[in-house]
Amino acid sequence: MKLLTPCVLGFFLFCLPSAKGDEVVDPWEYWSSNTARLWGANIYQQVDAQDRTKWGPLLQRSDLEDLRSAGANYVNFSVPGPFDVVSGRCNADDWRHLKQQVAWAKAAKLKVVIAFRTAPGRNEADITDYAPVQRDLLDDPHSPNIAKFYEMWQTVAKEFANEPAVVGFDLLVEPHAPVDSNEYAYRKSQRWHDVAACAINAIRSQNARTPILVEPDAWAAAADLNDADGRDPMAPVLAWTMPAGDRLVCAVHQYRPDDYTQKALGPLDVTFGDLQTALEEIPTWRVQNPNVPVCVNEFGVRRDACCAALFLSKELSLLRTQNLNRAVWLWQVADPQTNHDFDVRIDPCLYAAVRADWQANAAPRQPDRKDQKARTRPASHSARVNLRTRGDRTKRSPAPSSCDCDPMLYDPELKKPIPVADAQAEFHRLSDVTRSQPEDLRLIAAQKASRRARHTQLAREAAAPAVPDDGHSRAIGFWPKDKQLLFTQSTAIRHVIVFPDAVGSNFNSFLYQTSTNRSNKGAEAHIAFTCFPPQAPSPAEFWIFDWSLCNHRHIRQVPVCKMDRWVFPITVQGLKRKGLLVVNQTRLITGTTWKNCVYLGVFDKGKLVRYDAVYSNPYTLDDNSEQQPDCCYGFWGPEIETFQDLKSPINAMGFTGCWMIQDGKPIALDAANTCKHDEHFGLKMFYKTPNRDFLVD
Repeated sequence: MKLLTPCVLGFFLFCLPSAKGDEVVDPWEYWSSNTARLWGANIYQQVDAQDRTKWGPLLQRSDLEDLRSAGANYVNFSVPGPFDVVSGRCNADDWRHLKQQVAWAKAAKLKVVIAFRTAPGRNEADITDYAPVQRDLLDDPHSPNIAKFYEMWQTVAKEFANEPAVVGFDLLVEPHAPVDSNEYAYRKSQRWHDVAACAINAIRSQNARTPILVEPDAWAAAADLNDADGRDPMAPVLAWTMPAGDRLVCAVHQYRPDDYTQKALGPLDVTFGDLQTALEEIPTWRVQNPNVPVCVNEFGVRRDACCAALFLSKELSLLRTQNLNRAVWLWQVADPQTNHDFDVRIDPCLYAAVRADWQANAAPRQPDRKDQKARTRPASHSARVNLRTRGDRTKRSPAPSSCDCDPMLYDPELKKPIPVADAQAEFHRLSDVTRSQPEDLRLIAAQKASRRARHTQLAREAAAPAVPDDGHSRAIGFWPKDKQLLFTQSTAIRHVIVFPDAVGSNFNSFLYQTSTNRSNKGAEAHIAFTCFPPQAPSPAEFWIFDWSLCNHRHIRQVPVCKMDRWVFPITVQGLKRKGLLVVNQTRLITGTTWKNCVYLGVFDKGKLVRYDAVYSNPYTLDDNSEQQPDCCYGFWGPEIETFQDLKSPINAMGFTGCWMIQDGKPIALDAANTCKHDEHFGLKMFYKTPNRDFLVD
């Protein structure tokens, strides 16, 4: 599968990290240090279902080289054990695969932790639940496979004890209770604790000083370090106890909140409550275990979860604050047959988040291979926007010849082309996104992403009773019909936003008068009303939110009071309001390079005299099909969107003069291509025309 272009900082070259421990002789120093020394990702392998001699998905040397190139210094191999699950004998193919992958990682200058998912008496299904489960290793103290488990680790220790690239042996991935028990009872039985203790002795019998990672029972969950699920309220708490031994590391995993990270269910909790609570268990546990280092060698989030990159960035920040060695799940291989649900490598925004974390730990290093490739092709969208948002302080008068957007725009209402002037630098100076506090910006990003998840949630939520202030997006307006208003090379929406000075009613959140232009990576250019209680509602602002960016998508924020040149008086249905003529355009430049442009109309004595280009951003896709609308992106048309129910009429607002211009063809919005959308949250459409002019109150 061709990988998406990563969100890198274009022409700014980053250097490979010389892990602060590259000179370390004793691998224990990687774990016992008071600072994080290892940061990287998991690579997952399992025995191929069709060919027992192979592991899959197909790992190649370049997968590890790319991991190192991205800034990691450590790979957590989550792989099958080399001894067979049923027979308990060493499997030559599994042994060969393990040695080859360690050799490739060493050649890529990555440190390695070997973590076994399977072992004699424990199969992959005990983790994934995809097939009949075998787990006598964990449940039957008399199982002959326990001795085979020790023999497997003796064999591994003998092979890798003196290999400097291997800095850890992780005994078993995610041990846990059987389905007919609970985690509290299983922990109390000490089944896994005792098996792990003997495995540690088996490794040390080979004179191996390699650090040993022991994952706690209860799925190695960080949240269960100090107690376990299933405890009777009258029973005492039961913290995980490490087996006896030296050079031991407690290796935990973190997937709270589980439904969000593993099933992509629900909106993002912008307080990150479950996440922070889970990670706070680590320092609490260490108070009683001060000599045992803790690492988080598995954590992640599904790519399709709402605001996944925002969540992952927060989690990485919390892990960095605790100085924990860490490995994200998952750096997926380039095999096109594999599942990419958690893949941080293929998702540009997740990639940007982990890469920023890895670089924050890195000393100066050599140029990233991906950045070197970027220098041979048009700059990525994030490169252009970072260069641009440093701020062009040169005062420039609007001049058609200086504009990098279209020099003329066809206006379908006037049926003639209108000249375009460049006002991007001036508009940037007017913008002040930094006025919003960081928490407010995170909330804005989360709410914007909830709009993107909304289309797929509507059918699911239709049968459930409405919750008045659940924080979800809700809207009223006109949405494009399925398979209507599609395009090949360009798409734009042209409309006049009709808005009052204030929302009124019981407004206490966000309200947007917005629309997409039907592009997947386009911008939203809209009027925004905000209220951060207990403060009073803020005056209206004009926002640009660019979906082609991976981070900092809230790219422009200008108070309406600074926009006298573009805001004009308008009367609709006898109501005097303010108007703003917006053209929001996305067009193909060349190859797979696109550009988002936002234009605002300039009027003189009630006549449109020109458009001002106030924002543009070029970016490159892997394939132009990524630009098409789908069930998550580009599906909404002109609408009023908010995040609460409104208990009384608001001050009337809406849209007039709504057109699409696609592939050079003007298209009036009408019943053939759009339909009314109403989520019944207190607003009513009291005025509408066949061409989708409308007002709500």
